[in-house]
Amino acid sequence: MNIVQFAQTTSNCTLNGREVPCDELLEDAGGFLAAGAAILVVFFVIGLVLFVFWIMSLIHVLSNDVENKALWIVLLLVLGGLGGVVYFFAVKRPYDKQHKGVAASQQPVGVQAPQAAPIAQPSSQDQNRPPQSPQV
Repeated sequence: MNIVQFAQTTSNCTLNGREVPCDELLEDAGGFLAAGAAILVVFFVIGLVLFVFWIMSLIHVLSNDVENKALWIVLLLVLGGLGGVVYFFAVKRPYDKQHKGVAASQQPVGVQAPQAAPIAQPSSQDQNRPPQSPQV
């Protein structure tokens, strides 16, 4: 039996010590329940956005060489999503503007491509010399 069926079987409900028809009570409560659910959804979306900023900021500060790295890590861990938003506007946006043209995903962290040894070009004197036979 759900709450609507229960309210329909009971003719009067008590609200603040006063008897009121249960149908009116449910109609009035329905608007408050909808408003409460809407507020919960709004706060959930805001929390989700803050969580994304927090994760994005943590990844950025750990994978890039930023000034005061230890301070930003502590601030992000203490302030959570709010710290992520502050980090985004204070560090990440200027960092991206300074390093534009190079995608962050194309910069491997701590890995440098090996340098190939230069290929020796034969000089003009080596080309005129006859080949030497191997010595035994």
